[in-house]
Amino acid sequence: MVPMQYNDKTYWKYEYNLSDHLGNVRIVFAAHSHGQPELMQQTIYYPYGMTLHQQNFGGTLDQPNKMLYNGKELQDDQLAGMSLDWYDYGARFYDPQIGRWHVVDPHAENYYSWSPYHYASNNPIIMIDPNGKDWYQAVDDEGNIVQGGAVMWIEGSDDIDGYSNIGASYTMDLGDGVSMTYNQNTPVSLTETVLSEGDWSSQIQSPELGDCFRHCGIIVRSSGAESHNTTDYNITNIWEGINYLDEQINQEQSARVHVDRIMTETGQGSNRGRHWVAISSRTTNLQTGQTTSFGFYDPGTRRREAGTSPHNQLNIGGEGTTLTGQTQYSNRFTYRVTAIRRNK
Repeated sequence: MVPMQYNDKTYWKYEYNLSDHLGNVRIVFAAHSHGQPELMQQTIYYPYGMTLHQQNFGGTLDQPNKMLYNGKELQDDQLAGMSLDWYDYGARFYDPQIGRWHVVDPHAENYYSWSPYHYASNNPIIMIDPNGKDWYQAVDDEGNIVQGGAVMWIEGSDDIDGYSNIGASYTMDLGDGVSMTYNQNTPVSLTETVLSEGDWSSQIQSPELGDCFRHCGIIVRSSGAESHNTTDYNITNIWEGINYLDEQINQEQSARVHVDRIMTETGQGSNRGRHWVAISSRTTNLQTGQTTSFGFYDPGTRRREAGTSPHNQLNIGGEGTTLTGQTQYSNRFTYRVTAIRRNK
């Protein structure tokens, strides 16, 4: 309800907002005396919230709506003849003209890689930052996550109307096989994927095509590379192998990797390599710029969701001297890389 002044009396009038996926108020309308909707205001925004165009259709008694970008109130006080045009987000004021806050993030010491004045991780097209503390994602009327819906980072852990708390971490799909993981509002890692689920091949489902070595060759070929077939092209120095895998990922190509299956309970393995997997992705720590792990596709299962699971990871340890991890389809053994096979 909004107030209307007439003959020194205050009257109240219902107005309704139409907002986009970020909560930006696009249209304001009211109920006309004849029962028809009456357009009161229309607003178009630049990505960071500055008004591109606005029309107010109300009469002289109607006060323009000021709850606009992200549903926040526009502060249009006049200073030295100029309109302030900041938005009140509660703890801080936001300036859409520069796309920045005018005071530092209260948790800036935890996120040193970002400017303490940045807004919504510099991605205002799909993110909003009402208060600035935790990740929420848009849900439908039944509480289901809306794919492609707005994601925001605000304080608290309770569900709020139209959104569901998804925790302190969030992974954003940037397209073209690249995703970024945030811890709170700080990007902490970047994952680059060179294989799709359709590239996976199973030695269990299709034994006629050969063993794990052959199936990994098929998977690597799907990325546009061709793996060598002889041990002459093995890289047994793990540090050199990690650098080689980095080179292949940079070229958007996979590679065969020879792994030893170590019994998780006993720690025993042959150290000769008993299985082959194909590299599917690389994860980089954005704080250090260093590669931390490689994802892999495992042909040793009949289930695609297990063979291509994002949890299939080989983690770099020992200052680059070891590559170890587990496969999703079994926790009975750990994989330890013994060699990386070069591509042609």
